[in-house]
Amino acid sequence: EITSFCDSWGECKNFKFYSSLNQIWLEDEPEPKVAVIKVTHHGKDFSGRCGALLRHILVFKEEDYEKIGFDPFRVECLNIFKRNWKENDSCDTIHLNPAEFPEGDLEFIQPELYPSLKENLSLLLKGFSLCSYRIINTPHSDIYFRALFSLIPYSRRRRFPLTTFAFRKNHNYLLSCIYSPERIPHDDLPVEFERKVLDPRTIDSNQDVSNYLVSLFSMLEQNKLTESLSLIRGYS
Repeated sequence: EITSFCDSWGECKNFKFYSSLNQIWLEDEPEPKVAVIKVTHHGKDFSGRCGALLRHILVFKEEDYEKIGFDPFRVECLNIFKRNWKENDSCDTIHLNPAEFPEGDLEFIQPELYPSLKENLSLLLKGFSLCSYRIINTPHSDIYFRALFSLIPYSRRRRFPLTTFAFRKNHNYLLSCIYSPERIPHDDLPVEFERKVLDPRTIDSNQDVSNYLVSLFSMLEQNKLTESLSLIRGYS
């Protein structure tokens, strides 16, 4: 299943591509698992061909992943993904202590992004998927994806597929950035998305979502970041 995902992710069509963070849920029974996949531009392959990609995958049991908030960006912050690969390299099992994971950080989110984040978060929680079509991802778009994901309640992150960039739309992502040679956006924030309704029955039907958004952004605007994190962790 992981190999199929990586093979369908797409070939490098823009040499300015540097990396992408992906999350897919695996249909293993009876124990569901999640794959967190870092795709990195590796330069040339062993034969000298340009555009080689390195994919390093970490697989978590769902119950273990829950201990770190179902958050691929927290995994990425540990800097444990390989960025270089040689023919004689090998991958060993990595043992992680959840207590050593950095707690979710909201300080990096710029307050001027709150209106845009609130609008897009509302769409995600009310049954839309969001996709940004771009010729390439940028540090700005990566930060925006991390900011938006960090505001999703833990209870809604389970089974949440995402990619910060893929050269092909190879999965039913809820949040994604997909290569399009015609889309050359300005490298600024916020990121623009195309929206798609996943379940029309949820649209404008959940008052709890509205209450969550009002409470969350009120706390953020007052710089009550600890309280904001508590709400994100505890909302159901």
